[in-house]
Amino acid sequence: MTLTYCPRGRMIQMPDCCKWQGVQCNNQTGYVQILDLHGSKTRHLSGEINPSITELQHLKYLDLSRLSTSGQIPKYIGSISNLRYLDLSNGGYHGKIPSQIGNLSQLRHFDLSSNELIGVIPFQLGNLSLLQSLKLGSNSDLRINNQSQGNVEWLSNLSSMRNLDLSGVQNLNDSSHHTLQFLRKFPILEELNLSISNTNNQLKGELPDCWNNLTSLKFVDLSNNNKLSGKIPSSMGSLVNMEALILRNNSFSGQFPSSLKNCSNKLALLDLGENMFDGPIPSWIGDSLHQLVILSLPSNNFNGSLSSNLCFLTELQVFDLSHNSLSGRIPTCVNKFTSMAQDTKNSISLEDHSNNLTGEIPSNISYLKLLDVLDLSRNHLSGRIPSSLAHIDRLTLLDLSNNQLCGRIPVGTQLQSFNSSRFEGNSNLCGKPLDIECPVEELAEHQKPQVRAVLERYLFQILECSNFEILHVLEAVNLPDKFLLSGRISYSYWIW
Repeated sequence: MTLTYCPRGRMIQMPDCCKWQGVQCNNQTGYVQILDLHGSKTRHLSGEINPSITELQHLKYLDLSRLSTSGQIPKYIGSISNLRYLDLSNGGYHGKIPSQIGNLSQLRHFDLSSNELIGVIPFQLGNLSLLQSLKLGSNSDLRINNQSQGNVEWLSNLSSMRNLDLSGVQNLNDSSHHTLQFLRKFPILEELNLSISNTNNQLKGELPDCWNNLTSLKFVDLSNNNKLSGKIPSSMGSLVNMEALILRNNSFSGQFPSSLKNCSNKLALLDLGENMFDGPIPSWIGDSLHQLVILSLPSNNFNGSLSSNLCFLTELQVFDLSHNSLSGRIPTCVNKFTSMAQDTKNSISLEDHSNNLTGEIPSNISYLKLLDVLDLSRNHLSGRIPSSLAHIDRLTLLDLSNNQLCGRIPVGTQLQSFNSSRFEGNSNLCGKPLDIECPVEELAEHQKPQVRAVLERYLFQILECSNFEILHVLEAVNLPDKFLLSGRISYSYWIW
């Protein structure tokens, strides 16, 4: 990528270059102030950043994200002194972050995420006192400074921080500070991502009880650290503006954190999966957390029955309680999950090797017409599969295997399209897609009214027959249940 500039730092490849897509100039001076050449998955620029870009000394905004390159981030980027916004994410850069970036004292937004960067994050980034967004996540092997260089102390200088993404960064624990104590220095922090993809880089220990100073937080992701342990600190209840809390795949323990009751205003995503929480799932979740869209609590040790108050979560679209020790019946009020009848991607998962849910599948589950995933496998559910389930034609995954269900699988294009393994482990279940044929007398519930109507019309046509002849005809049909003929006939028969 090569650009030519006039003495005043204006682009001159064509007379009205300020009208180029991605280029914006100051209306009065003509200086280039914004250069937005970001790519997409299908269309992007390639090559390296030419040193002549440093002639754009009035440039304030530079977005070269998704630039296809295999080079390193050039040191001379640090000489574009007026930059306020710098995005080089998803660019394929390798090597180290140049310390010269620390010279960009006006920088507010800095994004190097999703590259192949390695090495120590330069402590000079601590000079960027106006920085509001720092995204260094999803790189190859970035690490915080070693002990002699102050470790995470440089982060404490960034008191204007609103968005901090250090996902996958190593050595956050190796400091003189307790785990994550540096967060105290970010009073207006809104988004925090310290999730880990590499098991060698994990945070460990208990969370500090410092969250009451972070009331602006909206998004917290500490997932996949595995060694974060202990109870959720009560000060997390101070995060009244929190919209998403993701603590999946750690070693947190104790009962469901009651302090989260205070996060009722905006909390839409709560993921506590793959931890060691125990005790009952509290009924106050349904009373307090009305904004929840995703409630994910799989692979814990939650026990007890499901409160019907959970049905007050009318905005819920993903509900995952699999791999716990739950018991009792599925609340019959599931039809109150009204959002699952209106939105496009919805999921209920109660599957488990240890859950012990009993009773029948509620027939009013058909109200969830846009349900996308329903997993009730590996419980002790009994009775017939409700015929109404065949009316949910948006299901992409259904698993009812390993229960105690019986009878014919309701006939419907959707149900018969699933693999037979989704119904196996129910010894008294029959019909497609299983290879087990149902007895002739076994009729699906939704078929019986049709059979009654046909039989009644038939009987009216043969009223001249004797009682014996009528019974003989009906017995030959070999239908299973009892059926009382219409009172319009002067005599009635219990046929089956």
